[in-house]
Amino acid sequence: MKKYCVVVADSARARIYSLQIRETPDGSGRPYLHSERDMVNPGRRARDAEVFTNSRPGTRRGAPGGPGHGVDDHRNEHSAELERRFANDIVDEIKRVASSGSCTNLVLAAAPRMLGALRSPACKLQRAFDVAELDRDLTKLTPTDVHDHLAAKELIPPRSRSVEVPR
Repeated sequence: MKKYCVVVADSARARIYSLQIRETPDGSGRPYLHSERDMVNPGRRARDAEVFTNSRPGTRRGAPGGPGHGVDDHRNEHSAELERRFANDIVDEIKRVASSGSCTNLVLAAAPRMLGALRSPACKLQRAFDVAELDRDLTKLTPTDVHDHLAAKELIPPRSRSVEVPR
């Protein structure tokens, strides 16, 4: 059976799994997702009021009765930079997990914006893995639900399928 590394991520959280085999009484095995690492991006978990000095950018007034002008505190750029750094951390962790388990397949399931942030650093992994992508945020699902969702998309083997237990 192929060895899989599965990553589910959004801008605030990432979970990395490996597909393992659980032996059944009849000597065969059933695949299941084993949690390898749970990562949190603290900058994205924080509320805007905890990161920025004002809760919202607004309009500054010019002279009394005159026109105002917009104020941009570059929040979008800041958020994109936090996502880029987190994506790099995720890819570093994928390398660590994959090297210890000799994974050959990588499944990235992430919110569309985070998937875009992961593509650039993950392109280095394309030589080592067969990479599949799914643009869905599955971070709030249980490992069993993640497994079922990915199996329905035919990205990993289903839990119900018996496989030979490696010896």
